[in-house]
Amino acid sequence: MQVKLDTNIGIGSVPSGRQPAPVPESPPPGDSVEIRGSTTLNQALARETEVRASEVERGKQLISSDQYPPAALIQGISRLLAESWNENGSPE
Repeated sequence: MQVKLDTNIGIGSVPSGRQPAPVPESPPPGDSVEIRGSTTLNQALARETEVRASEVERGKQLISSDQYPPAALIQGISRLLAESWNENGSPE
């Protein structure tokens, strides 16, 4: 078995016939970013009411409970899902 070693290629070099991909320009410094559709999102967020601290606290308590969600709720949702699937295992 013979191995051909080409010592003319340096580390990080690009094989002939191929050009390296251009490096994108660095974003300007700062803590902002422009995302397509962000204006619509910001407008929707501006229309929302203030966060209700009492509801946030209630949600935290529910999540930390071993009894949430109740078994009956899980069983009910499971039954509805099972009833909505056809014989092929696909949703109807």
